[in-house]
Amino acid sequence: MNHAAHEMAILISLLCSAFIAYVAIRCYRASGEQFVGWLALALIGETLIYAPHGIFTRLSADHMALFLIYGPASRLIMAVLLLAGQISYDRRAHRADEIAAQRLWPWICGFGVINVALGWCALALPGSLPVLRILIESGALAVTGPALAMLLARPRHPPLMRLYSGSLVGFMTASLIFIAAAPWTHLWWYAHAVFAAAFLVLSYGVLAAFRSSGSFSGVFSQEQMMERLRAAKVSAEQANTRLNAANAQLLTLATTDSLTGVANRRHLMEQAVRELERANRTHAPLTLLLLDLDHFKETNDRFGHASGDQVLKQFIKQIVPELRGQDVIGRVGGEEFVVLMPETGPDQAQVIAHRLCRLAREVRVQSHDGQTVQVSVSIGASFSGSDGNTISDLLRVADRRLYAAKEAGRDRAVLA
Repeated sequence: MNHAAHEMAILISLLCSAFIAYVAIRCYRASGEQFVGWLALALIGETLIYAPHGIFTRLSADHMALFLIYGPASRLIMAVLLLAGQISYDRRAHRADEIAAQRLWPWICGFGVINVALGWCALALPGSLPVLRILIESGALAVTGPALAMLLARPRHPPLMRLYSGSLVGFMTASLIFIAAAPWTHLWWYAHAVFAAAFLVLSYGVLAAFRSSGSFSGVFSQEQMMERLRAAKVSAEQANTRLNAANAQLLTLATTDSLTGVANRRHLMEQAVRELERANRTHAPLTLLLLDLDHFKETNDRFGHASGDQVLKQFIKQIVPELRGQDVIGRVGGEEFVVLMPETGPDQAQVIAHRLCRLAREVRVQSHDGQTVQVSVSIGASFSGSDGNTISDLLRVADRRLYAAKEAGRDRAVLA
């Protein structure tokens, strides 16, 4: 029997448990993990309820019940709160607002009430101490068992949870020894040492969690980290594939006319500038054809815009296969199209333009009332060099010749 040694041991244990409880609170505030929140409460409860066990050390000869009851009670409270944490293991982490709303004072007051109730029981029922102590210690043992079973039932455990399971085994072992030991015996001191060792293991886990993300169950082994990295890599590759597809779709939307599927005006002009720069640099011929469907407004007015849209789509479907791979076609207006033909001079352009006029005459579209819609196209051409060296020049000349084709009766191409 050594009161001073016991008081020193209890003081050191209280300081350690208070510090680890503070670290656990910091972990909870960092990660919001509910398991860590319950662990912090378990450490606070163990600290506050265990304190009278040291305070009443020198009363052990006169009030043994008052001296002994707080030890098993602190272990029971900690076991209950640890079990609550184990139950909340897979629940979502608390948000910042939920963390800020948590208050410790109700819990601290509750632990104080428990201390008062325990003191009253010890003073009012001193003769029932042996039974009461065994019942409380057995309760701590019985509650810790399910928490350990729930943990072991999981197929895989992060490293810190394996440490945690080891500390639970230590707490259960200490409770068994306390049940068998009498106060101030070597076995009783041994039970203290076993509990302290288990508590140090748990403390190491809390400190390790604090040094990482604050999550006790989120510190992974190397194998688990590799699995997560592999899963993250697969997820990133899938996301990259989706991103590339989305970018390709955006590029298509940004460069394509939604109705006909050919290049829109902006994209066509960008390509025209590049092709004209190349033609000027290499002195290669470049032909620009400006196509306009004849009487298209009347077609819309007579048969409806839906039929007009079908005419445009069918017209493009008819002429695109006849263009060469190097040629570029784009829609620049309602029924106006431009065809860029690199390395194409007037003679070859004349053949292609007349072929396009013939293909336009072959377009047939059924209107909503069953009538057949026929179309024709007028074409004006311009050539790099002889008609200008800018896109504006070529468009202006092609537009003038297109107007001449309209004046001459439509359904024709004017190249000079």
